[in-house]
Amino acid sequence: MRRVLYLLSILVVALSLVLPAWTQERGGEKGRGGEKGGERGERGGAKAAKQVVEVEGVISDVGEASISYQLEAKGKVAEKMIGVADVTRLEKMEWKPVKIKDLQVGDKAIITIYEDPEDPYFPALSVRVTGKGEVKKAKGRE
Repeated sequence: MRRVLYLLSILVVALSLVLPAWTQERGGEKGRGGEKGGERGERGGAKAAKQVVEVEGVISDVGEASISYQLEAKGKVAEKMIGVADVTRLEKMEWKPVKIKDLQVGDKAIITIYEDPEDPYFPALSVRVTGKGEVKKAKGRE
């Protein structure tokens, strides 16, 4: 009986040393719900794409930690709001770094946004003011 317990304990230790290296060698495949198998709630195992998008708009409101901007698409004006954090790079036309309080209503800007469906409240990556624009009356906020 002691020999059996001794052999089982050696087997457990050997597997604990070999198993992690073996799974890395196979590319980290996991069983159900893993990276390659698709997660629950997704169809076809496809994941939503994360992407960086540049949007040109006119700043319509400046807060302490957020900016509202208007963009025009298909003849309609939409107003959106984006957060500004420490990671956000704010620049004026001279490509000098500025603070959020230096931005003004009516500034035309290129706003770089990281679109992630899993984290919709991620702050803007950068706001670059390129000139002056006209603030129009928008029908609704998004």
